[in-house]
Amino acid sequence: MHRHTRPHLLTLTTALLVLAMPALFRVGVGDTFQQIASGRYFLAHGFPRTDPFTYLGAGHLYVEHAWLTCVLFAALYDSVGAWGLLAFKLGCLTATAWLLTCTAESRGVSPDAALLSALGAVLCLRQFTRPLLVSGVFTAAYLLILTRLDTGQWPPRCAWLLVLLHWLWAQCHGGHVVGLALLALWSGVCTWHWWQARPRQPWAATPLLVLLTCTLVGALGPYGLALLAYPIREAGQQAQLQVSEWAPLALLVYAAPASQRTLGLLALIWWAWGKAWGRPLRLAGLCLWVGVLGVGCVRSLSPPQLEPPDALYPVHTALLVAVLGVWLAGVWRRPGALLLTLPLALGFSLALRHGRALADVVPLTAAPLWAHLLGRLRHVQVVGTAAVLCLVALHLAWFRPTTPYAQVQTETQAGAGLGVDPGLACMFQFLRTHHLTGRLWTSAGSEVLVQRWPGLIPSQDARRHVAPAADQLLDRAAREGEPAPLTAYLERFHPDLVLQRHLSAGQALLPLLHARGWRLVLANDLYWLAVSPTSPYAHLPALQVLRAPPWPVAMAPRDAPRALGEAEYLLSACPGYATFVYAWQATALRFLGRTADEQVAARRIPARIDLE
Repeated sequence: MHRHTRPHLLTLTTALLVLAMPALFRVGVGDTFQQIASGRYFLAHGFPRTDPFTYLGAGHLYVEHAWLTCVLFAALYDSVGAWGLLAFKLGCLTATAWLLTCTAESRGVSPDAALLSALGAVLCLRQFTRPLLVSGVFTAAYLLILTRLDTGQWPPRCAWLLVLLHWLWAQCHGGHVVGLALLALWSGVCTWHWWQARPRQPWAATPLLVLLTCTLVGALGPYGLALLAYPIREAGQQAQLQVSEWAPLALLVYAAPASQRTLGLLALIWWAWGKAWGRPLRLAGLCLWVGVLGVGCVRSLSPPQLEPPDALYPVHTALLVAVLGVWLAGVWRRPGALLLTLPLALGFSLALRHGRALADVVPLTAAPLWAHLLGRLRHVQVVGTAAVLCLVALHLAWFRPTTPYAQVQTETQAGAGLGVDPGLACMFQFLRTHHLTGRLWTSAGSEVLVQRWPGLIPSQDARRHVAPAADQLLDRAAREGEPAPLTAYLERFHPDLVLQRHLSAGQALLPLLHARGWRLVLANDLYWLAVSPTSPYAHLPALQVLRAPPWPVAMAPRDAPRALGEAEYLLSACPGYATFVYAWQATALRFLGRTADEQVAARRIPARIDLE
């Protein structure tokens, strides 16, 4: 029996701090806007089979694997605003922490160690307001149910509760395939135990029947079998597009500081659990982890412009696969705890293929093991609280540039209540004031869907896979300054407006459009808006400039040389149409310590224009 049947007051205070911390940050990200717009469409028009939102995706297959969460997002946002989405976010994180705590306690861990390990897992998750939060709750629920079935606390018939949960999960997010993998793992462990105990123990068909039933009920939804196939197909398409969060763990995500934090915690599990493996296997795991973390630290501390050598990726992959192999070899030496240790191997295997699993799945499957490790220590409350507070400090340091939710001036001006940056808020206000409609070629399509759709049809949104290869070719051609792909794009899709950022393709695109008669009607430090020469809005003033907004535009000192170079490029490539960059230029000069040049640039900043 544990000395405390409830967590210590220090542990509860830490839990309140960790679970309230997400309220400090912005609610919306790119996918959030897309999902609100999708939920509104589902409530008004039903479930489309082709993309109704973008002109680049017209005719493309449309499957929203998180349709139920989209409906919930739209209902919450339209009824109580962004505060409803914030409550959803905090509720999901709290439920995940509670379920993980119950899972660890079901294996005899003290309440303090169980709760502190669950808080550590929550801090390692990606805390975006997206349907993946629902998958975190369901994954934790599956781990709890399977643990209590494995330890005999619940009778086998309770396994059928997973059928109802899985149907609900399949409608809420495509991450339900992780649930199927956990059920397959449970079925395999039960079969292994039966094989070891035969013929004294009869074979139990319940795990396999539950797995088959959950697979079938996952297709009982508006999109049918696509709810099963689409998440796997989407993962492959996103990986081909080289989206960073879908990249293999050894390729890109592995070098991020957040990933290094999770990998460091996993190394502690490998080392502590390896006490029962034998000295050779434990030392082998230690050497491999030193190599993994050492190469990762060197990669994450390297300058972004320094590309790693081609040989580094296979070395990373070999080290990570070897680490997984050592874990599996050690796990089989303790077959009585397979359902405790194998889910971590499952999550790590997924991360080897898609790095996002390191932040979405691995912390959840590792939480019970972290609890066992923490429960062995003396003064659990003090040591565990100190560890969690260190993770909080790393979390705040990593997300420091994120706009706090308390600074709602930007969101109020945008009229969305979500995380819209100041430059984009200015553009939305201008579009609304002048009632601009038509086809909008933009890199901010998801935000447009919430603000101005269907009056404005964006080119694409957060679902990158709907964009055809022609759009990627155009981006590359714009960066290289080639006009031919731009001409072909304009003749094929006939956009009426262009809204882009002053980065990469956007800054090279402006002079090309200007040469074809397009007119810049609004620009600020972050975005510019141009209209076609054949547009009905050609009567708008030739240039309206909004100087740097009163709240600061985030620019780190390390970005000053690059920002200054981009500003000078725009001033030379498109004089008279780029006067907004003087504010950008002045900020960069201030960071570089060039006070005299900063004063010159500041005197040339245009006066603020109110759009009301």
